[in-house]
Amino acid sequence: MKGQAWFLAVVVGLALLCGVESRFPVTARSKFCLYYGTNYDSTVLDALSVFNVAVLNAKEADLNPAKVAYLQSKNVTVLGYLSIGEEFGSEPVNQGDGTGPVKWDSATSKLVWQNTGVADYYVDVWLPLANGTNLFQSDGQLDVNQGFGSRFVYPTNEWRRKLNYTRIGGSPEYPLHTGIPGLLQLCGSRTSDSETNRTSNFGFDGLFLDTIDTVGPYDASGYYPFGASGMRDNVQFIRNSFPNKLLLANRGIFYYKPTLRSTRFGVQPFQFTLNGLIDGVLYESYYLDSDASHTGSSPFFADNRCQYAPALGAEASRKGAGFTIFNLDYQLNRCGVGVADCALYQGSMTETTANGWVNYLSSDAGLNFVGTYAANHLPVADVTPPQWDVATTLGFFNSTAPVCNTFLVGVQKLSYESNTLVVFWDVARDQTPPIKYNIYITNNQATLTLKDVNSVRDPNWAAGQTSDAYANRYALSSSETAQIPNGTVCVTVRAQDSAVPPNEDTNTVCLSVTIRKPITNVVATQPSTLGSLNTFVAPANFSATAANDNTNMYLIWINTFNFPNIFFDTDTDETTGYKPNPGCYLVGANALWESNQLYTFTGLNQSHYSWVKVGDSTPTTFNSGGNTYNVLTIPFTAFGLSLASAMRIQFFSAAIRQPIETDSSMVPCYFQYNMPQVPVTPTPSSSPSPQPALQGQ
Repeated sequence: MKGQAWFLAVVVGLALLCGVESRFPVTARSKFCLYYGTNYDSTVLDALSVFNVAVLNAKEADLNPAKVAYLQSKNVTVLGYLSIGEEFGSEPVNQGDGTGPVKWDSATSKLVWQNTGVADYYVDVWLPLANGTNLFQSDGQLDVNQGFGSRFVYPTNEWRRKLNYTRIGGSPEYPLHTGIPGLLQLCGSRTSDSETNRTSNFGFDGLFLDTIDTVGPYDASGYYPFGASGMRDNVQFIRNSFPNKLLLANRGIFYYKPTLRSTRFGVQPFQFTLNGLIDGVLYESYYLDSDASHTGSSPFFADNRCQYAPALGAEASRKGAGFTIFNLDYQLNRCGVGVADCALYQGSMTETTANGWVNYLSSDAGLNFVGTYAANHLPVADVTPPQWDVATTLGFFNSTAPVCNTFLVGVQKLSYESNTLVVFWDVARDQTPPIKYNIYITNNQATLTLKDVNSVRDPNWAAGQTSDAYANRYALSSSETAQIPNGTVCVTVRAQDSAVPPNEDTNTVCLSVTIRKPITNVVATQPSTLGSLNTFVAPANFSATAANDNTNMYLIWINTFNFPNIFFDTDTDETTGYKPNPGCYLVGANALWESNQLYTFTGLNQSHYSWVKVGDSTPTTFNSGGNTYNVLTIPFTAFGLSLASAMRIQFFSAAIRQPIETDSSMVPCYFQYNMPQVPVTPTPSSSPSPQPALQGQ
């Protein structure tokens, strides 16, 4: 990619902050304002001073560093406006290295610089037509925003350099660009809090990053999806340059919604997410938009509520990389001229509060006046738990009163492979984010509680899948797994907000999973008491018995006959498990010993020979009464046994591939072992330690 050397050189030696969580110190009960007006007299400054966060545009001639300092003295967090996807048309065209503009070559699917004497960041992709439409075709002219006169850009090294150095009055690097302040002037330290010279540094607390949307994955004029990674580089550069400044990104919702992608350019912006680089995102026109012809709530509210807000909320609550969500809605006299309140304004507050967003209602579409409605109608304290939502919604049922697709409450899926339990769930929303998720794993004895787990994205969800895909997953650590005993447990996920005190939902959705932790290096031990041997007819002189202690079952047989397979019907139910064929039709094998390894059944039906290994166990021998006994040790934890277990055991002959039967012509072809309630004592004992019980934490 062109123009990266300077950017990379600047990054060297700076701490990359991706993955470092930073949020605005605000809640849905905070006061927020965006003001682009030209007047900054004392009346306006006093009106702005009531807000917790205010966004201002330093290009306005009446704003100077001293007025920023005044607002900060009133405990206002003041952010300066910066366009990072478009260049103001009032500024002269930058010649740069002369290699621009850039166009897209559809034949090669590559960017091509046209070398017409302008900077490399200008683009020539869309051809405007007389009827107001545009063709995807270069015309030798720089692409311009027809509504504002600004020039679209493709984020390159030169563009970031210009963002950094431009100043009001000009800079040595860009002497002809005199009207728009850049990063160094906006964020640099003031010479004093009484400084009124507009060519000096303003000392803003952070930046409002506008025009991110220009790299959206949309096949329409004004959008350049191939710049999605470059726009992220813009934000990364700004974050590295000013690691302690707050960054509020205007829109760019496609960076947080994985189903959005550009077919033409093969780009999924979600791959370049801004998580960890920004402190906040502004959603615009969530409930009331800036189109005065829409006299009611926005016709796009259903899409906003059901398709975009849940996915954005899921990303905002990521531990270590989350952010605060703000919203800008527009009053536009929708209640009537001179009418201060109505259901529409109240609806804006209600809907954004439910998401935990910091809301602002502007009285006008141009943000030329200081609106006070939201500041005067803040929500009450949060005393309700989070509500479950759905982040993978593809649509809604009713556009005027949106009802999103069925909400996904609590745990949605479990996976247990390679001794790792993975829990999947979607997303919840609440007035007081970030949302925390608690996992409860229970059996009939106790509960293991995992509070505020560090969940990550389900890879299927991140890839943009819309089925069997959830916003959150959590894989238990080895130390957490060690606290879960073998056997069936039930898993519940509950959502908790960040209110003080916190509120947790009480859903009872519980999914079951059977835990079978692998057992290795089993050492057989000799039980001190042997039961009576069960004598078998075929082959001659074959006899077997079983015994147990507190942690192991011992299968014991006399004779050196070789059995490559021993089947265990651990629930004494012939209708479950594998049916040996030819075999014993009173046995449904749930477990198996074969080639010194222990398995449990995973087949789809009773003729499907499919097993998962759960441990290793090699028989040993001992002598007693002139006989040699083979002893196979089976830890309870391998097959999920207990002191109350009963089972049917079937030996399978290697020579004839027939079950060894107690009678050569009649069933049963197994013997049944009932685990004693009072176990015998092993001597000596070198078996594994018992699995720990679940413990709360």
